[in-house]
Amino acid sequence: MTGLDVAVIIVNWNSGQDLNKCLPALICQTILPSRIIVLDNGSNDFDGQSWKKGYPGVEFHSLMKNTGFAAASNMGASIASDCQWLAFLNPDAFPEPDWLEVLLKAAKSNPEFNFFASFMLSALQPNIIDGTGEVYHSSGLAWRRDHQSVLTDRAMEREEVFGACAAAALISRRAFMDAGGFDESYSDASSEDNDMAYKVFRNGYKLIFDKDIYVGHHHPDKLVRYLKNQAKHGFWRMKLYHDHPNMVMGDVYAGIVDLIRPPLAMLTLVLVPFIIRLTMDLYTCPAP
Repeated sequence: MTGLDVAVIIVNWNSGQDLNKCLPALICQTILPSRIIVLDNGSNDFDGQSWKKGYPGVEFHSLMKNTGFAAASNMGASIASDCQWLAFLNPDAFPEPDWLEVLLKAAKSNPEFNFFASFMLSALQPNIIDGTGEVYHSSGLAWRRDHQSVLTDRAMEREEVFGACAAAALISRRAFMDAGGFDESYSDASSEDNDMAYKVFRNGYKLIFDKDIYVGHHHPDKLVRYLKNQAKHGFWRMKLYHDHPNMVMGDVYAGIVDLIRPPLAMLTLVLVPFIIRLTMDLYTCPAP
């Protein structure tokens, strides 16, 4: 046992199928959390009583409307006021059996760190990395490290990083409260974790990525849903950079591939309308 009290907080919104896969993975952990708290954000497919019968050890809280990920997460942190550590987990994140044990061991053996990032792999393609923490570029831009990289591309080590994706992360209550919790003005599930990383960094706390903390994370596998998701992230990233205009010193964690991705992504966004127009022109038959 680690001797650390931890609450796992899950915010659910119309993700019953994923939640029904996530919760069994939590219940079968080698070290069980002190509390498992699920906050449902007014889902269409959520029946609180049925879920309580299926998972009697889990605390379910039904909200009347979709308050947003940040607000619901803050509510979960308030409910878990007796726990010194808060683990945030998305319904579509499926932890390995020793996920929580390794997280808590890392927290106990690294007391100088207060924020821990998981090693996230694609739930559909386990050889593809979903993320190994967040990086912070000298331009002031932040993004997920190693996203969509092949697992064998580079050796993974336990190392300090700038931020953690809230889909699967552990943070001390003290660091979370000192940062004021998640900023609830990020009403959609995007960039609130980067905002948290900025605030935690500013307050002098440090974050570590551990290569042994495995989680499978599911992302949209349909092109239209993926593009909508990316557009949403782009919108909230603009707010993030507006909210933190002074954070332009960068970090030392970004590799060369990470550095070239932002300009390539921007170039792609600029070229997409022209490519679509060119494709339509090539495949449009002239009227008889």
